[in-house]
Amino acid sequence: MKSAVVTDDGDRFSVSLFPVEVMACDKFASSDTQILFSAPKTAGEYPLKLELTDLNGSQTITFVTAPGQNVIASEGILNVESVSADKVTIGLLAEAEENTINGRFTTSICKTTN
Repeated sequence: MKSAVVTDDGDRFSVSLFPVEVMACDKFASSDTQILFSAPKTAGEYPLKLELTDLNGSQTITFVTAPGQNVIASEGILNVESVSADKVTIGLLAEAEENTINGRFTTSICKTTN
């Protein structure tokens, strides 16, 4: 992945990873493929899991593999390494079907405006 857009959505971060360069905080950025997930705003390791009886306790990532095609990863780990007022560092290790990601990134935190 070449670019990350992380938006502060209140209780969590909304994260979009792109295989192409996108402008920082571009809320309209898109690509045929990307990785989408939400992340806690507190540093720590968060195992990926899907709890159908407790969706708030779930932590998954979505591989967008083509327009309209998604693969959900529920095994792996999300590591929120550090959070400051304007930057976040996140590590991610996940695999689902033939899709994998293993890496980390640091990027600016974008603020939502209501």
